[in-house]
Amino acid sequence: MSWLTQANACPGVFYGTRAQDGFLLRIRIPAGTLHLNQLKVIANLLTTLQCDQVQVTNRANLQIRGVQRAIDLSELNQLQAVGLAATHPQTDHLRNLMASPTAGIDSEELLDTRPCIQQIDQFLQQHPEYGELSAKFSIGLDGGGSVGIGTRSPVAWEHRLNDVQLTAIQTNQQEIPFLLQLAVKKQLIDTGYIITSDQLLPTIASLTAIYYEYSNQEAKAGRQGKPRLHSLIENLGLEQFLQVIQERSQQSLETTQQSLPVSRPYRQFGCYPQSNPDLFYLGIRSFLGQITGSQLTALIKILEALNCQEIRLTPWQSLIIPNLNKSEVIEAQQRFQELGFATTAKEPVIIACAGHPVCQAAIAPTQPLAERLQQAIDQVCRVLDPINIHISACSKFCAQSSPAEITILAADSPEEQKPNERYNIFFGDSARFDRISGPSLSFHQVISFITEVLKRYQEYRQSTSESLVQFLLRSQFDLNAIVPVLL
Repeated sequence: MSWLTQANACPGVFYGTRAQDGFLLRIRIPAGTLHLNQLKVIANLLTTLQCDQVQVTNRANLQIRGVQRAIDLSELNQLQAVGLAATHPQTDHLRNLMASPTAGIDSEELLDTRPCIQQIDQFLQQHPEYGELSAKFSIGLDGGGSVGIGTRSPVAWEHRLNDVQLTAIQTNQQEIPFLLQLAVKKQLIDTGYIITSDQLLPTIASLTAIYYEYSNQEAKAGRQGKPRLHSLIENLGLEQFLQVIQERSQQSLETTQQSLPVSRPYRQFGCYPQSNPDLFYLGIRSFLGQITGSQLTALIKILEALNCQEIRLTPWQSLIIPNLNKSEVIEAQQRFQELGFATTAKEPVIIACAGHPVCQAAIAPTQPLAERLQQAIDQVCRVLDPINIHISACSKFCAQSSPAEITILAADSPEEQKPNERYNIFFGDSARFDRISGPSLSFHQVISFITEVLKRYQEYRQSTSESLVQFLLRSQFDLNAIVPVLL
């Protein structure tokens, strides 16, 4: 099988990354904005590859699983022609440019970040040498609106970290600047420095060049793997790193004590007015972010009927349909519900990795468990809250790095006993604070246990505003008392 470039650990389209069910391809969507003509190219690619679905990732990109052949040159040319593949194959994996999915339409945003994202993407594409950087190198821009990335949300599971996070803030300056945060040890560190729009690209250019030089030094020293940006920051120290950036860019950055604006939870799901009060956006969600070929074809037809030229992918594996008038949004909501999409925030949000047998690192199946759990919740307790349930087949937590309200983690087992099909359960939002004591639970016991906890939560919580975690802490709910009933 002939691919254009050598495989990278992070999937792309110029090479195939091997998985248990075939090759995994990932399509770069800077800032998550997809135009109608791009959607049609993706739908056609699914057909020619004979794949039955595409999935929205937690970086607001798209991936296709189970590919059985290399993409041919004409298909790659078509992807490049519509902006779905990099100009240089070396930089295709540098796709992690994240923005709020409501950029440019958010009624509360301070700054439209889309032009900035375009500038940064063009800069990276013009430097094929940066293909040597880690594929995990990520930059996030947040305009300070109601839907936020980074850590602005009061709901921890909505947090999405980037190596470099720039968030618009209100200061005493006439121009709206970005507050610079950097990810170190899986936390965003507030540097206190602010960057104006004019300073943005020189700052990013300097930071990237310094990171590239460090990566080369590490490679020459014979160190294995591509270093992450946080390794450079830890090596130099944060203050020294920031000083070197300013010296390289020949800029002096100002500082601020201003804190970040708080975003509004769950605004990525459902219908909300845009900055133009006559228009609305609709946030929809498919199961595990998976969209079948038939759903994608139907989605395109709905967009055409509504004269809607774009959609937004979100890092919560959902979609936003923008620029709808009042009658269109009602029609769209009904039609997407008929297609199997959730169109409100009034149900649990289940996230699951590929799991066994698709992923080699997986200890147990996850997606069949997610499907059965969703069915049981709908049938038994009908929870009307966006409780986040994360099912992970190993401790890497690939599908979601932020803490969930309920985490179902495959239990460790000897290699010869895989798949194990036993799971440990944790509850918490800012931390996984409570693990069920005693034995791990089987596939079916997990379903019974979670639905029973959710039933009692619905029945005994003090108000509709009391979260699951608040209920468990307040009531000192005895989780262990449910377990013996299941064994």
